[in-house]
Amino acid sequence: MGLTIRNAEALGIHRDGAILRLNPVETESRRRLWWHLQHLDLALGVRCGTTPLTLMAGWDANVPLNVEDSDLKPDMTEAPVERKGLTSLSYCLWTYWIVSQQREFFSSEKAKLGISWASNRSLSHATKNSLINIMEEGLNKKFLQYCDPIKPLDILVQLTSRALICTMRMFTLHPMAFSGDANITDEQRHAQLVEAAIKSLEYNIALNSRPEIQRFQWFINGYFQWHACESRPSDLTQTVVLTLCSHQRNSRSHATQRLNRSSAHLGLTLRPLHLQQKSPRAVRG
Repeated sequence: MGLTIRNAEALGIHRDGAILRLNPVETESRRRLWWHLQHLDLALGVRCGTTPLTLMAGWDANVPLNVEDSDLKPDMTEAPVERKGLTSLSYCLWTYWIVSQQREFFSSEKAKLGISWASNRSLSHATKNSLINIMEEGLNKKFLQYCDPIKPLDILVQLTSRALICTMRMFTLHPMAFSGDANITDEQRHAQLVEAAIKSLEYNIALNSRPEIQRFQWFINGYFQWHACESRPSDLTQTVVLTLCSHQRNSRSHATQRLNRSSAHLGLTLRPLHLQQKSPRAVRG
């Protein structure tokens, strides 16, 4: 991925086509390519625990426009007007927008942006919370208010984006990352952490149980929020099990089958906790 991004930089893809006076079609193609490379690099960085080198570099490629491919004509000289609502690009676009908001926020704060900013104790809790609020409000305004509950891609956008916000809040409230806040007691912080973790799990359960989005399981399976299970296992185990049982009772047969497989994955985390409560002889038996 690093070599791919370096080659893209060598080709000048990191510079915005409008600045280079390129036509709208080529400009949009370059923006989509560069921003998707940034998204993939960041996603791999999160999984591997590394910081993407170009995340806060001095590139100026703008976020792609919210338009359909049919809006781009080879002979057009002016950029098309952005559509209001969701388009076929929206699932990718909301992830680009999240990255752009973080770049803009930390640039204005003259701070260094890394993938671990939410758990960085050198940043105040107020600063972290302010950024998360900006992103949540922007997502609601630009994307989520237009989600149609009967369209599979819209459901995917809604659930994944909300799960991401909950995960960010969970990271900022973790005792190893909490920066301290005079207005929040330890009991309140703990309660908010448990609430965010459970909410994140509920969104992930919905992702694995909604029959309308089963076609996207190849993507969903790689993004389960294990952090929510591992943040405070002793406090979350009972609530998670009750949540799973509730979803199983209320889901249809197909959704229940998917949820049972999700429960099996959760069992990998929850079973050792259960075994730890038994005597060594009972475990061996």
